[in-house]
Amino acid sequence: MPIATPPLQSYFGKIGELRIAPSVRHGQTWKLQQRNATGISWQPEVATWRDWHEPLFGYHDSILAWDEAARLVLAIHEATGADVAFVRGALLDIAAAFLQNSESMTANELITNLARETYDLFTAGLPVNFRSFLSGIKIEGSPMNPRADVTLRPFSTEDWPAHLDPSTEFGGVGLMDCAILEIQGRLPALGQPFDPFDPKAYHWQRQIEQVLRILRFYRVGGVQSVRTQSVPTTLIRIPLHGQFSAGPRHASPFEYTISSVEGEALRAHFEFLSELPPWKIEDFTAVDIAMERYESAIGPGKFTEEILLHVVIGLEALFRRRSERRLLSSRRLALFLELAGLAEKAKVQRLLEDAYRFRNPYVHGEVLEQSDVNRLQPFLVPLLDCLRISILLFLGLGPNKESILARLEKAESAHGTRRTRLGEELRTVAHTIHLQLPPL
Repeated sequence: MPIATPPLQSYFGKIGELRIAPSVRHGQTWKLQQRNATGISWQPEVATWRDWHEPLFGYHDSILAWDEAARLVLAIHEATGADVAFVRGALLDIAAAFLQNSESMTANELITNLARETYDLFTAGLPVNFRSFLSGIKIEGSPMNPRADVTLRPFSTEDWPAHLDPSTEFGGVGLMDCAILEIQGRLPALGQPFDPFDPKAYHWQRQIEQVLRILRFYRVGGVQSVRTQSVPTTLIRIPLHGQFSAGPRHASPFEYTISSVEGEALRAHFEFLSELPPWKIEDFTAVDIAMERYESAIGPGKFTEEILLHVVIGLEALFRRRSERRLLSSRRLALFLELAGLAEKAKVQRLLEDAYRFRNPYVHGEVLEQSDVNRLQPFLVPLLDCLRISILLFLGLGPNKESILARLEKAESAHGTRRTRLGEELRTVAHTIHLQLPPL
């Protein structure tokens, strides 16, 4: 039920009678002018803005005592079911939005917009855009929209957070070296019961974490958000519009580049993983374990042997049963990728043999010589690709490990229709999401 406009009009009429003058604020901002091969130039500027919250707060107690305020609180409560205490707490923010925009639009238009936004504030949550600075991925060309609420694009000079002095930028990944992810989301609704296990809880956090996971499985890249900030799109600005930052981070050793010509493949990938949970805390399957190991392997701060260990555990989670010898799991992986038309079985088995040759002494407590580490490093990306693609193929077939292993065993000992049927399903999945495995 929408909020009735007469209580809003009466409340804003009383606010207008106060004839409040805004506090004029001044602050320094930083504008990135250009960035090229010769360097970076910055322009400090003095920003001036009108602050309506401070003078309104001086009338806080008297405003809450108004009959007009009480009627508005009741109207909002009846329309949204929001807790009255939360409604009263937002009255000054609603008044500030009225005063801030009273000169830029007609009275009727302003009332209509604020009635709609107030309803959203206490029901679905205010709409807002979130801008994240991503490491682990480079975007070339024009912006891409792999999903209706998602935009990926290169960094531009307008993206620099104006309040950050570039000379004191935090350590870790530089923001100017990041790609930009923009997500249309909603802030949490005020005054409603909160259940942390409800899918609607932590909505914008779920959106961002899901997109990051999807991007990590598009190619081998430790995609992470270095900084996330909200970009308000509404007239009402409440404290929840503050900045959310992940803080400085070290870059992952794995990064990939994507261009606008890959738009179709990226959209197919997002559609394929549309039900991927942003995180999971229970009911782990073999595929969940493999995904967790893959994401751990490509994350920052891992050394070479540790990455190898995560990859091997991920592959064994998919292709090995308890008490079986590792040769069986290697043979299954090789056949799996060959049936999918992505690799030759002999080359995959040779890659796994080399991986286990380095992995075995490490898991038994030996320190690898630097020469061995150097020989191991070229194997990491092909191994990660095998794990990443296997996970996606498992998801395409249905994530039941035992069912897939049973079909693989039958396909290995069979010829003709049964083997062709599994191969056709795997090739269909690979074609649908444009899977490719680089030459091993």
